[in-house]
Amino acid sequence: MNIKNCLKRLLFPGLDLTTRCRYRWLPPLFKAGPIETLDVGFGNGAFSLAAARKGNRVTAISFDQGQVDKAKSFFGSDNERINFLCLNAYKLRDLGRQFDQIICLETLEHIRDDRGMVRLFYDLLRPGGTLQLCCPNRLGLLPLVRQAQRRFRKAEGFEVRYWSLNDLRALFEENFGVVSFEVDCFFGIGLQAADEKFMIPAMKCAVRVSELLRRMSHTVPLITHFADSVYVRAKKGCQPPTQ
Repeated sequence: MNIKNCLKRLLFPGLDLTTRCRYRWLPPLFKAGPIETLDVGFGNGAFSLAAARKGNRVTAISFDQGQVDKAKSFFGSDNERINFLCLNAYKLRDLGRQFDQIICLETLEHIRDDRGMVRLFYDLLRPGGTLQLCCPNRLGLLPLVRQAQRRFRKAEGFEVRYWSLNDLRALFEENFGVVSFEVDCFFGIGLQAADEKFMIPAMKCAVRVSELLRRMSHTVPLITHFADSVYVRAKKGCQPPTQ
């Protein structure tokens, strides 16, 4: 293993605060055992590895061959449990099989045909399978700033797309029978209490308010509509959706 990969392993899952926080709390929600998991847009591979360490057989896809090559080099022996593939998300049917779990973090917002992709996720899941997804919320503070910077025009190409919570509910409930939403954070995607020790005083104040609002959202669901980012968990029922 080269020096660069040694440093990456030492700092794994990386310096990005959002990834570090999610790596602490999201993997415990993954299914355990020898199930088939698909990671769509695997990023640095942290969540593919987390699923593999729970006994999953993981197929991790990216449209970037360079990213795939780096992941194969970095994870080494873990490649026995993770199959890194260069594949466009629009061609997931080419995999020719279904999965028990799909992970899709900060990827759906870059896909033009979001409705078609959610339907594809549904089709690729076995009955009882689950989708773990994270995406930005249109009415959050940072998303509003980002939308204002592009004068609220419609997203083009790979640009980030934003949905309201009602949009997301309609998008997922069209296919999935059981869908739940949870606040990720307020005042900036990735602003998490676990990262407070790295923050200046003003940011610490913001994260404390964010955590307070997150707790309040459990009893006042309306608050969730104004989170910067949300987690979506959807479960495929045994009956096909009503068209």
